[in-house]
Amino acid sequence: MPTPTQLRLGAATVAVLRLGALRVRLADWLGLAEADWPPEHRPLFAAPIEVPVQCVHLALPGRSVLVDACHPELLRHVGEPAAAAPGLLDQLAAVGADPGEVDTVIVTHPHFDHYCGLIAAGATPEEDRLLFPRARHLVGAADWDALGEALKSPASPVSRALGLAARHGLVEPVAGERDLGDGVSLVPTPGETPGHQAVRVESAGETLYILGDLYHHPVEVERPAWGVHWADRAATSRSRERIVAAALAEGALLIAAHIGGAGRLRRDGAGLRWEAA
Repeated sequence: MPTPTQLRLGAATVAVLRLGALRVRLADWLGLAEADWPPEHRPLFAAPIEVPVQCVHLALPGRSVLVDACHPELLRHVGEPAAAAPGLLDQLAAVGADPGEVDTVIVTHPHFDHYCGLIAAGATPEEDRLLFPRARHLVGAADWDALGEALKSPASPVSRALGLAARHGLVEPVAGERDLGDGVSLVPTPGETPGHQAVRVESAGETLYILGDLYHHPVEVERPAWGVHWADRAATSRSRERIVAAALAEGALLIAAHIGGAGRLRRDGAGLRWEAA
């Protein structure tokens, strides 16, 4: 079973929580016909691959921050599960994080695998329970606005999770950049969704970007024109350019929801590559 990976970033402890994996055909995600597969990538596209699903916990002096929340047993709702994992609460316990002490939950974007772990689901919506009852839940304002109809349906997944947090007065839609204090800030990175947001963490001169779904596989770093077929590719390209420039200038560590562990961007001739940290 996977266990959390913990990294030090200045005064912060960063825990990468792997909540399972999905078995996907990457060429389908990227919308690439077989005729468009470069020879060097044919093995990558010819068969299904396992794509991890990761959340991140940040332990800072006096702060406990969770970026995205997934429940591994619910991954079947977004694809074909490829691997089981300990639950989110078990992994938080393994790194010494108390759900009741989490003060901020950042949802990079409201796709199911990024918010389904916000609640303990009951047999009915009325029996659902928030897992982070003291935390403000930060969602991109453009994404929150787009959820309007889904939030009105009591049985919809987004209503049961983010809607429940909103009914407790815990959801804050965020437009643009937001300084959250203690070196943590939100950076708008639209593309995957209109309100998609990344998280920047700076401590003792070290920098981390938590990217959500800005990238889904390292091959997108090597070939920046590639992206998942459901995203706004022009917006994604602009967001990537912004983050790439900052990450290279700062020598930043990077964590993406669907790229295992952490990494950094490295120059490779005229292009870039993702290097595992």
